[in-house]
Amino acid sequence: MDRGRIAGRWAAQSWQWSPLLIAAAYGAVLLLTLSSVVGGVYAIADVSSAPYLGQLLPHAPRSATVLLGNISWAEALWFELLTRWVPDHHELWELAPWVSGLLAIGAVAWATAIVADRWAGMIVAVVAGCGGAALLPLQFAWNTHALAYTNTCLLGAFLVWLTHREHRWNHRRAWLAVALAGLAAGAGYASDPLFGLAGLGPFTLAGVGCGWLTGPRRGRPIVLATIVVVAVAGISAAVIDRAMRNEHLLASLFPVRFAPYDQLLDHTGLLLQSLIVLLNGDFGGAAISGSGLLALACAAATLAGCWFVARTGVRLVHSSTVGRTPGTGTPRTGTPGTRTPSPLAPARDAFVTYWTASALLVSGAFVLSTVPHAIADKRYLVTVVYAVAVLVATGAGRRPWARALTCAGAIVIVLGSTSAIAHRDIQNTNYTGFPDSAEAAQLAGWLMGEHLRIGYAPYWDAAPLTWDMNDGIDIYPVDGCDQDRVCEAGRPRILSWYTPRRRVRTFFVVDSRLIATDFALGIDGPQPSLGRPLLAHRVDQFAVYVYPDDIAARFAGS
Repeated sequence: MDRGRIAGRWAAQSWQWSPLLIAAAYGAVLLLTLSSVVGGVYAIADVSSAPYLGQLLPHAPRSATVLLGNISWAEALWFELLTRWVPDHHELWELAPWVSGLLAIGAVAWATAIVADRWAGMIVAVVAGCGGAALLPLQFAWNTHALAYTNTCLLGAFLVWLTHREHRWNHRRAWLAVALAGLAAGAGYASDPLFGLAGLGPFTLAGVGCGWLTGPRRGRPIVLATIVVVAVAGISAAVIDRAMRNEHLLASLFPVRFAPYDQLLDHTGLLLQSLIVLLNGDFGGAAISGSGLLALACAAATLAGCWFVARTGVRLVHSSTVGRTPGTGTPRTGTPGTRTPSPLAPARDAFVTYWTASALLVSGAFVLSTVPHAIADKRYLVTVVYAVAVLVATGAGRRPWARALTCAGAIVIVLGSTSAIAHRDIQNTNYTGFPDSAEAAQLAGWLMGEHLRIGYAPYWDAAPLTWDMNDGIDIYPVDGCDQDRVCEAGRPRILSWYTPRRRVRTFFVVDSRLIATDFALGIDGPQPSLGRPLLAHRVDQFAVYVYPDDIAARFAGS
């Protein structure tokens, strides 16, 4: 074949890689705005509460009880405590969850390239790695579920390694890797039960199912390795949970029940809406303009991907029960369209099963449980977004029309993310009333001048302000109670924060921008139950009230 024909063939197929150009533009925009994006993300108390707690925990008495939230996020807490000595750990802690998530997405892209091809891996990396205004903040929030997203991706990539035909099971290092994977999975499960639903459960189904269908010679080691991973994960998770309890590091009670029948339809609608929002398709109420039409296109691409995932699940069940003879790994004779299986068939089948099961289990739990209440609960569905990307990219195959549609969907979604970052949607629309680092620095300057180190503020201000003040002033969260009183915040918190201190002046901060919103938590000024302040001062939007003693002694329940 001459050079001209080679060049022409390459030019004819180069359109398939066009999503990379949009991803490069996204990366450039994000790099230019990264500082403000990170600042906007960590202005949200639910995100900044993780590094905030890690910063304050070493100052607490060793016997103090720590409530970490609805999940224990043990892995993140260990990382913070182990790296607190690093000079620039403030920036390290802010970027670590996002960077680790990107590395995990890279692992999934590698696995997709192994079982499909490099183009499919590129699609996964582009769609999952280029987060917009809704997805990107969740990838930073490792005290909610960012670690579950990361661990789910890593376990899916490990499954491909586990089921690869060329793998040598007689090598000791292979079984060492299996044991280490079990330990890592156990830490992930101890940190977040969502990982059990999104990762460990699908891993068990895919590993055992793949081994059963592959045949005894190749399948038995896969089944055994799967069982070892799950068993080690269960044991290590129990040990970690016991160790956390012994150190008084506790997750709050978070009871989950089946949803009433009359809520199932609402939960299904919320599921689809959440997936659409995560992939930049929130067109409801938007102006009929370029950005509104782009959001509509993202919504259409998301729904098409969800339909494909549901179709994949049906075909997977059909092929596993009709297309092969269990225990042999070969197609049944007479099955229409059968062909000699590829050496990568077990890995591909296991990978597709893993992500299909992950998407269906997480989505089913979302619809059937009492967990979802509002669009903010989209944080439970990020792994479903990853599953959609993997299954669509893997299922497109080499059919030109399927690749064209997949490329179009990926381009639209990444354009939506790029537009959101360029228009500062995270900073401008994601809880705009929260304080930024400049406002925190201004408040810190006045407090330092008054020699004030201990104070209290509503939950949505306490963590972002303290984190931005960078280990100089501690502000502890409070909630409003009935009868104009102040209560200790629910979680996360260290109980010793509210033990009254002797001969210490404290302050109380009220944020005027939050007073008219639900984020004020019923606190619109200095509560009468706190007594008469020595001094009242205004710093920008903050009203600061200084007291001669520790006002924690007058909180409700103290």
